[in-house]
Amino acid sequence: LSPVCLGSLRRAASINAEYMGQWVHLVCALWIPETFVESLARMEPVKGLQNIKKERSMLTCIFCKKRGPCIQCMDSNCIRSFHPICAFRHNSRMMITTNGKLGDMSVKLKPYCEDHIPKPGQKRKVSVLGSVNAR
Repeated sequence: LSPVCLGSLRRAASINAEYMGQWVHLVCALWIPETFVESLARMEPVKGLQNIKKERSMLTCIFCKKRGPCIQCMDSNCIRSFHPICAFRHNSRMMITTNGKLGDMSVKLKPYCEDHIPKPGQKRKVSVLGSVNAR
């Protein structure tokens, strides 16, 4: 998804011929809300590329300064955007994962810019994951 960084790549599968056979970063596929991996056991193929919002593809990464599908800080007052793999490489604490309630096997993904990484026990007003904030 991010055209600028090397990482653990997976083959994309799509109903749209434009994306079929492309290679994408696994980290990006997991963190960009519109994409997913079909098999969690094999962690491939990546699907949903055709669903990436146009606005998301126009965002510029605060680290590499290149355009491409980015995610944004979860803080409701922040519009900083970054490629998931760039954020992991810069400061992995920006990419927070939390478990659901007891018995819930889901994992919640919460990206934050460095200025808004929650301190332990701190609650933050967050924006809706998946939305593309522009101000």
